[in-house]
Amino acid sequence: MVIAFDPEDCPPNCSRPCEKVCPANAILLEELSTGDQSPCNSNASSKLQGGVVTERCYGCGRCFPVCPYDKIRAKAYIRDSISTCELLKRNDVDAIEIHTTGRRIDLFEELWHSLGNSINYVKLVAVSLPDMGNLTFSTMNTVYSIMKSRLGYNLWQLDGRPMSGDIGRGATREAISFAVRLGGMKERPHGFYQLAGGTNSHTVDGLKKLGLFQVMVFSVIYFDSSSSLSHLILNLLVDSSLSSGISVKL
Repeated sequence: MVIAFDPEDCPPNCSRPCEKVCPANAILLEELSTGDQSPCNSNASSKLQGGVVTERCYGCGRCFPVCPYDKIRAKAYIRDSISTCELLKRNDVDAIEIHTTGRRIDLFEELWHSLGNSINYVKLVAVSLPDMGNLTFSTMNTVYSIMKSRLGYNLWQLDGRPMSGDIGRGATREAISFAVRLGGMKERPHGFYQLAGGTNSHTVDGLKKLGLFQVMVFSVIYFDSSSSLSHLILNLLVDSSLSSGISVKL
């Protein structure tokens, strides 16, 4: 799923909250002047152009509740494995995110093999899956066993609840509960961890109350062949430069 809207249908004077709330910078809008813009022309007008950058949108839903004019809708977006392979081989793609329910491992394995050596062109593979209760960690181990022979760094994006754009305090309870269970595991599946669905501005307060919150600041990050990535960090937010982050202490 990705989001869509017609920018020309938006009022030019809109404050564009969708653009501000998007974590992937997938909404880009620009005001375009139309007609005669001379000072003496009282009929001068403008409209918005741009819209959604489909390749960046991952359907988090944060823009739905903030649109003051209810102009945003969801639409299906499917890219086949051939076009995905071509995209990964471009020199401007560093990571891929694969969403799975975890209930059809055969389909995940089929997709993984269809990507072939294009996976070698990316630095990070992220796998997004929901909380499956007692099956969560065994499913992650199975998925990792499928990927590991052609895998560099991997990230688990775990949904305490499906991503819906819900910014209320109650929406984060399931995500925090998931973090508590994860923190109690002695042997976790290999990789970095990100708490995804169910996180919002209230998540940090909830984690602090449980003693699971910490801030990590990195001045420089280097990875080489001897680097160990076995240390697990449940990241809530890391900026694009990797200079700072918010994480859960495990």
